[in-house]
Amino acid sequence: MDLAHLGAGPTTRDIRLAGLAALHMRARLASESPPGHRAIGRCLSSIVDLLNPPSGLPRVYIAGPYGDGGVANVRKALDVGDAVSDAGGCPVIPHLSALRDLVRPGRSYAHWMMEDMALLDGCRGLVRIEGPSPGAEAEEAHARALGLPIFLSHEVTG
Repeated sequence: MDLAHLGAGPTTRDIRLAGLAALHMRARLASESPPGHRAIGRCLSSIVDLLNPPSGLPRVYIAGPYGDGGVANVRKALDVGDAVSDAGGCPVIPHLSALRDLVRPGRSYAHWMMEDMALLDGCRGLVRIEGPSPGAEAEEAHARALGLPIFLSHEVTG
């Protein structure tokens, strides 16, 4: 798995985020009287952070079946995450929320999907673990809408 291209240049999503940050900057400046250089610096710093993760490692989202397979599905996600890490990426593994759900149960499926989509928004690619999963299918569709590259897990783990 070659992740080198994932860190090169801003994606369409990055450009949209930078535009939102610029609008935010304009709103902050309009609310300050007189406009201060500190606000400009903070907002520009936010734009740079959006376009260039501080670690330099491209975040790669791991999407795959979760519910019916239990621990076996979490293990598969961890294996794929390790392969992403070994290839120089930073894996984002939503399956690890299993621990959070175990310790503090009660959140709805919609809540978990909302958090997962927010995590995916900060990624530069997605690896899809094969198998039926409405959640992973929605995550894959969201990644496609963001213009992210999508890899299949067998391409990553060999």
